[in-house]
Amino acid sequence: MKDETLDDIENDINLQEKTQADKAQSVAADESKKEDSERYEKALEKGYQLMGLLRGGLDKVYPFVTFGDEKEEKDFFDHGAKKAANVLKKYDSPAVPLWFTKYREELEAGVFFGSMGFTVWLQVKEYNKAQEEKAHAETDDKTEAEITQPKTEGNTKDA
Repeated sequence: MKDETLDDIENDINLQEKTQADKAQSVAADESKKEDSERYEKALEKGYQLMGLLRGGLDKVYPFVTFGDEKEEKDFFDHGAKKAANVLKKYDSPAVPLWFTKYREELEAGVFFGSMGFTVWLQVKEYNKAQEEKAHAETDDKTEAEITQPKTEGNTKDA
C-alpha cells in the first residue's frame, strides 16, 4: 500500500511537470507566432510600398500600361505586395526554418515580377505600334488631301 501511494505521488508529479512543460511550449509557440505575424505585417507594408513605387514609375514612364480594370489592378498589386513581403520577411527574420525550400520566395517573386515586366513590355510594344500606325495614317491623310484638292492660288480670278 505504501508503494502504491509513492507511485501515485510520483505519477502526479510527472503529470504536473508534463503539464507545465506543455504550457511553456504553448506560450513559446504563441509568442513565436505573434512575432512571425508582426514581422510579416512589417514586410507586407514594405511590399505595398514597393508596389506603389513600381506603379508610380510606370505611370510616369508608360501611363497607358494597365493590369486590368480597377479591381483586377488592385488584386494584382495586392498579390505582388504579398510576394514581396514573403521575401522581405525571410531576410528580416532571425532564423529560417529548415523545412523551407531554400529559394522558394525568391522564385515566386521572380516569376511574379518577371510576368509583370513581360506584361508591361507587351503593352509598350502594342502602344508604340498603335502610335506608329496613327502617325502613318495622319501622314497618308495629308498626302491624300494634297493630291485631291487642286491648287487654287492662281485660279481664283473674279470676272
